[in-house]
Amino acid sequence: MAAAVAATFAFAVSAFAIGGFLAPEEVARELQDASLETAFAGSDAVPVGETQRVGDYDVTLEGLVTGENLSDWIDNYDRSATYAVVGLRRADGTPLTEEMLAAMRDKRYAAGEMIGADEYYWPDGAKALSNRETLSAEDTDLELVACHALVQGLEGSVLSDYATDGASCTSVLIDGAYYLVAAVNDLSVFADRPVYLAVYEGVDKPASILQENPDGSFSYREGHGGALFKLPLDPADADPEKAAQIAAERSAA
Repeated sequence: MAAAVAATFAFAVSAFAIGGFLAPEEVARELQDASLETAFAGSDAVPVGETQRVGDYDVTLEGLVTGENLSDWIDNYDRSATYAVVGLRRADGTPLTEEMLAAMRDKRYAAGEMIGADEYYWPDGAKALSNRETLSAEDTDLELVACHALVQGLEGSVLSDYATDGASCTSVLIDGAYYLVAAVNDLSVFADRPVYLAVYEGVDKPASILQENPDGSFSYREGHGGALFKLPLDPADADPEKAAQIAAERSAA
C-alpha cells in the first residue's frame, strides 16, 4: 500500500471556474495530463462545486470522474479509479505563494516533525505528525493535506486499505490557489450507499480521524478536523457483488 503526495508545482494562469477556482480539466491541463483533462471535460465527469470553510481556508470539491486508464501519469493507474479535484484557498482572499508553502514546510522541520523523505508521510517513522482540529494559516502544512475516502457501513480499516492501495494525492499551486488531485481505487462500486471524501492535514488513516455515527453519517473525532464531502455517485453504478467481495478480501487479509 502506498499513499503519496507528489511534489508541488507552481503555474500562473488566468482562467477561473468554480468559486474562483480552475475547472478540474484545467487543473489536469496544468499538470500536463492530457488523458485526465479529457476525462474531466467529458460527459462521465461529475461536477460538484461544494465549498466548506475549515478554519482559515475555503475547501472546494470541484469534481469527480471514474474510469480506467484516465491518467497519463498519476500513479500510472491501469485499473478503474476514482479521481477528485479539490481546491483550497485562504478565506481572507490572501493568495497562496511558494514562499508561504516553504515557510510552512520549514516550520514543520524546525519542530522536528519531519525526519526525512522516506518517513515523511508515515506515522511510525515521523515525530508527532499530528492532525489538527482545523486548517490554520499559521500552522497547517498544506503539503500534508490529502484526501481520504470513507464508505458507510464498512469497517474503517477495510475501506482504508482498499481506497489507499496505490492511492496518490498530487498537489499543485496555481495563481494563489492550492489544488489536490486525488486518485483512489474505484469508489463507484459502493455507490448504493453513502460515500464520503475527507480532506484533512496528517498521515493517519480515516478510521482513526473520523467516526461513523448511528445514522450512518461520519464526523471528525474530538481533536481532529477538516472538510467532509458526501460524494454524488450514481447508485446505478454500484456493484454490490464486487463491493461484498472487496470487503471480504480485505477483512481476511
